[in-house]
Amino acid sequence: MAAVTVAVFGCGRMGKLHLTTLASLTGVRVKWVVDEAGVHPQVQQMLNSLRLQTADIADTTDINTVLEDKEVTAVVICTPASTHENLIQAALNTGKHVFCEKPIGLSSESATSSYRLATGKRLTLYCGFQRRKDADFSEVYSKIRQGVIGKLRILKLTSRDGPSHNTSAFLQHSGGIFLDSCVHDLDTACWLAGERPLSLVAYGHAHEEMFAECQDVDMTSIMIKFPSGAIATIDNSRTGAEYGYDQRLEVLGSSGMLKIENPRTSSVQQWCDVGTVLAPMVHDGIQRYLAAYKSEMSHFIDIVKGESQCDMTAESVITVSQMVELCQESLRTGHSLPLPQLHRYTPKIVHEP
Repeated sequence: MAAVTVAVFGCGRMGKLHLTTLASLTGVRVKWVVDEAGVHPQVQQMLNSLRLQTADIADTTDINTVLEDKEVTAVVICTPASTHENLIQAALNTGKHVFCEKPIGLSSESATSSYRLATGKRLTLYCGFQRRKDADFSEVYSKIRQGVIGKLRILKLTSRDGPSHNTSAFLQHSGGIFLDSCVHDLDTACWLAGERPLSLVAYGHAHEEMFAECQDVDMTSIMIKFPSGAIATIDNSRTGAEYGYDQRLEVLGSSGMLKIENPRTSSVQQWCDVGTVLAPMVHDGIQRYLAAYKSEMSHFIDIVKGESQCDMTAESVITVSQMVELCQESLRTGHSLPLPQLHRYTPKIVHEP
């Protein structure tokens, strides 16, 4: 088939990552990169380095021009969370498949609306939850399904980050710790458990003044109960992990346990009279999940080509959106809250003339 022609919205940290992957894939043509005029020189420099000199750069005021380009088959959205819903729905309404960095929207209603539109247009809306494409997490998922550790009982997820990108400006547009950070943990817990949760409770605190000023918290603990009786616990912190990007997992079953530890910059160990010295942990989330990010984008392109089926369902993304809202309410009230039903998502196919 003809090359998949792509427009990339946003060329910040994630936009650069996905742009690099797109440049490496066969059967892909990057035609547009959209960002604010002030960063166009840097965008051009990157396009040159990736040998994408034929790609055009558009300002954020020219979004309609890009979306109305009939050559564009798919768009990749890497802009701030507050812009996602409008961009997604505008792209779908012009017939484009959409890959969007999490979250799909700022609310479950927003996510539901976008998925309903995508279904009606017979288009793919893919939410970027890269852990599902990580080799270690995928192996744990497979072993759980194979019954290697028996019946699932406890999932423990740890996510702790350093202060690298936690500026006041970022926090004000991030949607808060649950929407911006814990959303990955919530999705991973449901994906591994293979169930929609019954209820959850969340606690948190702002230890640093900047987070309190942004009406956010810098650490939280979440407990989730599933219909099978399995329980997931999540501890998530946006500060304090000066020792590295801390992402660990334990899954306890009736006959064993599965565990993922943090990768290190080297496998070399130094043994001496005072103990064992290990290489430092990876300090950056993109470095930690680089292969997973590449895999999810490759999968999205294969979906657009018709060579693969989408493995990210609307129901799973909407469920996580609902869980984010419950976490926010639980943090405010201190109460355990039940998950609502998914009756609001009713796919409706639009038959084009």
